[in-house]
Amino acid sequence: MNRKLITSLSLISLTLLVGCGDSEKQILVKNYYEAMQAKDVERLKSLLKTPKNAEMFSPESGFSMTSNNFEVQDDVAEGVNVKYARFCYADLIVPTVVISTENGYKVDLMATMKGQFKAMKETKPLKKYCYEFEDTPLNGQINGKPWSFVKSYAREINWGTEITTSTSFYSEDCDTETYGSCKAPSLIISNLDLTSEGGNFGGKENITVHIPPGDNEVISQGSYRISHVEQNKVKVELSFKADNGNFVNGYALIDQPK
Repeated sequence: MNRKLITSLSLISLTLLVGCGDSEKQILVKNYYEAMQAKDVERLKSLLKTPKNAEMFSPESGFSMTSNNFEVQDDVAEGVNVKYARFCYADLIVPTVVISTENGYKVDLMATMKGQFKAMKETKPLKKYCYEFEDTPLNGQINGKPWSFVKSYAREINWGTEITTSTSFYSEDCDTETYGSCKAPSLIISNLDLTSEGGNFGGKENITVHIPPGDNEVISQGSYRISHVEQNKVKVELSFKADNGNFVNGYALIDQPK
């Protein structure tokens, strides 16, 4: 079973700033974010246009997002403007969509999330590398246990219409050709452009933490840097922290990608 995916919009850590004299719509939106923060499904059902959509925020759903700060602002035609503050990005103002129903104002969750994701997709980070790199061999913790780079392995995958390369970083000297031989967590970095100078993780460029036998977590917040240090070698630097038990920083030398 897959672990929680780390995506680019946070619904976990919320800071809501709402002043006196708030409108009915602003109070609704404030309650909406507070209920999401608490993963209060029953409360969310009373606030949403489509109550069943509240179930995606239950603790059992596996739905998770990265940390943002939110500030409820003024009423607009679509509903209520909310300012999102994200690390290494300029502040973003996107409306939370509010509609009028026979039961009063309700939040249109799907329209709100569509607008949020579209706006965030169009924004660019303020720095080429938002996360700092440590000048040390790649190490950290994965699944709450110490992890350090030992070797990499690249394998070709034939999809029928194309052949791609999957590159993994291992913390053990295991037989990568034999299924089940590698028992410690590994990092799959296939979605990083190893022929570039690197940059920041995102929806397309990210890494996967693989915990045998079949547990995977996509990490979409972090940075990577690529340096060509020798004719047939590249230096891959990684920096990410999903939580206190899952973080990695440092560098690894691997063969030049084909």
